[in-house]
Amino acid sequence: MNPGQAAARERPPAIVLGGGHNALGVFRSLGRKGVKVVAVHTNAGDAALLSKYCSAVVPPRGPAAGGDAYVDFLMNLPSLGTSSAVLIPTGDSEAALVSRHRGRLQSRFRFVMPDEAVIESLIDKRLFSRLAATHGVAVPRTYVVDDASALEAAARELAYPCVLKPARSAAWGEAEFQRRFGAGAGGWIKRIVVRSAAELGEIYPEIARFAPGLIVQEYIEGGDDALYDFYSYLDAGSEPVGTFMIRKQRTLPIDGNGIGTCVESVWVEDLAETALRFLKAIRYRGNSAVSFKRCARTGCFYVIEVNARLALHHSLATHCGVDLAYMAYLEAAGEKLEPVAPQRRTVKWLSFWDDFAAFRRYRKRGDITLGAWIASLRGEKAHCFFAPDDPRPFALKTGEALLVETLGRERVRSLLGGARRLAIQAGYYTGALSALGRLQRQKKPRLVILMYHSVGGSALVPPALSVSKKNFAGQLRYLKRHFELISLERAVELIEAGEPPTHDMAAVTFDDGFHDNYETAFPILRRYRCPATIFVATGPIAGGDPLWPMKLYLWFKNTRARRCELPPEESPAGAPRVFELGTDRERRAALKAAETLLCRSGLSERDRMLAEIAGKLGFAPADGPSAGPAMLTWAELREMADAGVTIGSHTVSHPSLSALGRSEALAELADSKASLESHLGRPVRFFAYPFGELEHFNAEVQSLVGAAGYDAACTAVRGANEPSTDRFGLFRVGVLDDPPAVFAFKLAGVR
Repeated sequence: MNPGQAAARERPPAIVLGGGHNALGVFRSLGRKGVKVVAVHTNAGDAALLSKYCSAVVPPRGPAAGGDAYVDFLMNLPSLGTSSAVLIPTGDSEAALVSRHRGRLQSRFRFVMPDEAVIESLIDKRLFSRLAATHGVAVPRTYVVDDASALEAAARELAYPCVLKPARSAAWGEAEFQRRFGAGAGGWIKRIVVRSAAELGEIYPEIARFAPGLIVQEYIEGGDDALYDFYSYLDAGSEPVGTFMIRKQRTLPIDGNGIGTCVESVWVEDLAETALRFLKAIRYRGNSAVSFKRCARTGCFYVIEVNARLALHHSLATHCGVDLAYMAYLEAAGEKLEPVAPQRRTVKWLSFWDDFAAFRRYRKRGDITLGAWIASLRGEKAHCFFAPDDPRPFALKTGEALLVETLGRERVRSLLGGARRLAIQAGYYTGALSALGRLQRQKKPRLVILMYHSVGGSALVPPALSVSKKNFAGQLRYLKRHFELISLERAVELIEAGEPPTHDMAAVTFDDGFHDNYETAFPILRRYRCPATIFVATGPIAGGDPLWPMKLYLWFKNTRARRCELPPEESPAGAPRVFELGTDRERRAALKAAETLLCRSGLSERDRMLAEIAGKLGFAPADGPSAGPAMLTWAELREMADAGVTIGSHTVSHPSLSALGRSEALAELADSKASLESHLGRPVRFFAYPFGELEHFNAEVQSLVGAAGYDAACTAVRGANEPSTDRFGLFRVGVLDDPPAVFAFKLAGVR
C-alpha cells in the first residue's frame, strides 16, 4: 500500500456539533476532502442537515439543556471507523459543553481547544469584560446585572442608548424569548438597544425571567459596516497557522443585532495585531473569532466579543484559501499543520435569502434602494447555502424564504422536484451525467452498499420504502454498466484486508424481508446475475404477521378516526399530545410521532403502547394487510439461499436496539441468528441494524453484534465504504423509486 493509501485509510471521521450556516461550512470543507462527517443537531428541519456531505443524527436533548444526557449520547454514538473521531463544536453551547466534559470526551474523541478556564472566560461576557481589562484590550464600558439592585446601580451611571445582552449567548436561544422580543426581526436577536432608564427598568423584569444573568454595555455608534471579525487558528504555542478578516455589510436582524448576511474579506493590520496579542496572552489554541466595532464618533475600535470556536463566515476564509475548519480537523487527527499564505481581499460572502430579508427591512426604512442592493452584490462571492455540488440546502432555504407563504409547502416541493427531475433527465440523456461519473471515478473509486426494502410498489408498504419493478430493473442495468456488482461477502473482505477499490463497486442489500423480495426482485436479480443480501427480521416469518412499523403505517393510513392521542414525549406525567388526522400530511406527522415514541421504548412497553394505539385508531393489535402475504416464508428464504442469495439477520422483532437493555438487545441478535441458521442450514455472518440511523444503535450495540457472532453489520448511514470503515458500521445508500437518470445522479454524489 502506498503512503497516500495509508493516509486515507487512517483518516478519522468528524463529528460536527451544531447546525446552521456555520456547521454547513464545516460539512462541505471536510466532506469535499473525503472525510466522513456526522452532524449532531437538535433541529431536524435545519436546511444545513440536507447537505450531501453529512449524515445527520438528532439527539433527544440539546447541549444547553441536556448536559450529561447530551454527553452520554455522544459517548454512545456508534463507531464509524478504526480511528477515534474528531469532534468539532460550532456553537457556544456545544463548545462550552465539550470544554466542561473534556476529560470524559477525550477517552473517545479527538479535539483541540484551550484550557477550560479560557473557554469559560470568553463565552461568559461577565468574565470576558474583566479578562479584556486585565490585558489592556479596549471594550465597551460594561456593567454586570444579576439582580434588580445591580440594575439600579448601573442605571445611575449609564449613558443612553445602551445595550442589553445575556451573559451567555445561548440563554436567549429559547423560541419563546425570540418570539417575545425578536418578533418580526427576521432572525435571532443577540442584543437589545435600550433608549432610556425608564425603558430599561420596564424591560428588565421580563428579560430576567428568561435569563437572570445579564450585562449592560455602552452603545458604540456605527452601522453594520463598522463591524469587523478577525478569524484565526492558533497552534499549541499560540502562533497563527491561518488568519482571516471580514467586514460586515449587512446583518439580520438589522443594525448589528444579528448575523452578517453579506460580508467582505478585508485586512486591517492594527486589528490583527491587537487580536493576536490578546490571544497569545491568554494562551489560546484552536479556532477563534475576535469581533471589533469602529466607533463612528471617535474612530476608535472596541472588542465586542471573542467566539471560542469556528465563526459563522469561515466558509469565506475557505474560499480564499484559509481553511480553518480543516486546520482544526488536521491537528486533532495528529497531522502536521503548515501556515497558509495571506488571504485574498474584497471577496464577498453571501447568505442570499437572509440578505434579501435584511435588504427589505433597510429599504422599508429608506436606507437602501433596490439598485444599490444589487450593486453591492457584484464581484467574486462565496455563497453560504448555494453550491452547485450540494444543492439541497439552498433549495430548502429558497422554498422557505420565498415561496412557501404564497404557494404552500407541498406545491413548492412539487415545483422544485419537477425542475430537478427535468435537469437530471437532460444530463442523463445528453451524456453529461456519464461524463461526471467518469470524472469522479478518476478521482477516487468507491465501494457502495445499496439499501432496498420493497420492490413492486405494494400498497402495503410506505412509498419511501418501495421501488417499482420497472425502476428496479433500470437501476440494475445502470449498475451493471458502470459498477462491478459484488456480494456483501466480497465487500467485507476488501474492507478487512485494507484494500481500497480500484474501480467503482456496488453490493445490493434488502432490509426487513418483504414477500416481494422473492416474488418481484429475485427474478430480476437472477436476470442481471446480481449478488444480493436480504436482512430478515425472523419474528414475522412463522406466522406471516407483518412487522410492527408496517402495521402502524397501515393503521394510520386506513383509520377512520379523526384524531389520535399519544403519550407525551418525555415525562409520563405531562399532557398527552393530540394529532389531527384529517389530511395525509397530518397522518404522516402522527405516524412519525408514534414511531419515534415506540422506538424509544423497551419491548414490553412498545407492545403495550402499540396495542393502545391500535385501539384508538379502530384496529386490533393483530390487524395487518388484508390481501396477499406480507413477509417472506421459510421456503422462499431457502430457495433464494440455495440460489446464492445471502441471508442476514435484522433481529427478531425490529426494535431500535439503542432503546433496549443489554440482555434484551443480545436476545434479539442471538435468537434471530440461531433461528436463521437452524432453518437454512448455513451460517449467518451479517447483520443490519433496524432503522439503521445513528440514534438507533450505539457503540455498546456494535459490541453486542460482535459478541453474538456476526462478522459485520450494515447501517443506514449514507456514504461509501473505505478501508478505514468499521466493519460493524458499514455505510449504505438508501434507494428510492427513482428512474435510472435520477438514480445515477444521486449515486454520483455519494462519498
